[in-house]
Order: sequence, then structure tokens, then C-alpha cells
Amino acid sequence: MCGETVDARRLALTVEVFETLAHPDRVRLVIALGRDELSLNHLADITEQSPAAVQQHLASLERIGVVSSRRYHDRPFYHLSEPAVGGLIRRHVRGASEKAGDMQCTGSRRQGQPRPGASTHDRSA
Repeated sequence: MCGETVDARRLALTVEVFETLAHPDRVRLVIALGRDELSLNHLADITEQSPAAVQQHLASLERIGVVSSRRYHDRPFYHLSEPAVGGLIRRHVRGASEKAGDMQCTGSRRQGQPRPGASTHDRSA
């Protein structure tokens, strides 16, 4: 892709994908669907939202082609149609968690407090 120009239409569609994914509940849905195909009610339980609210998020994700659905006994089931998107999000969530853990380990200690795991014996008063 080095030196390749992107036409305005493709660029706009790419921006729309990222804008649609830039919502915490949609990220949670993509992560959940990366593990398995799930029903609307199961997804509502996972996100602690009403099925109607989840349905709106899923419709947005379907519109950009990240999620697909099928009906089984008149119940909708959803799955990722773009597993690479789920993998990308999971990697970034994992990386963000690791960075947050690093910040807690290095930045949360007050001056004068011992390092975690440091011996509390023989401190001078």
C-alpha cells in the first residue's frame, strides 16, 4: 500500500467503520461475538441493556458489514462476518489493559511508600 492513493469514497467508508466501532457497547458486542454466535437476548444480558438498544447497535454493525445474523426458530442469532475486526479489537483491549496495569504499578505509589513486595522489616524510624 506504500505510495497508493485512496479514493475519497473508500476513505469515507473506512472512516464510517471506525466511527461506528467507536462506542463502548459496540466494542463489547464485537468481543462477545468473537467467541461465539449469540442470540439477541444473550447479547442484551452481556451488555446489561435492553434488547431494543442492543438491536440498534447490532443494526449499525450490520450496516458496516462487521456483523451478520441468521434466524433460527424465529430468533435472531448474530455472528462476526469480519473476524479480523474482532481480533483487532481484542488485541487492543488486551494491550490497553496491560498498559493500564503498567501505569498502576509504576505511577500509583506515593513517595515514601515501600515498593510492592519490599520487606517491611528493619525500617528506620
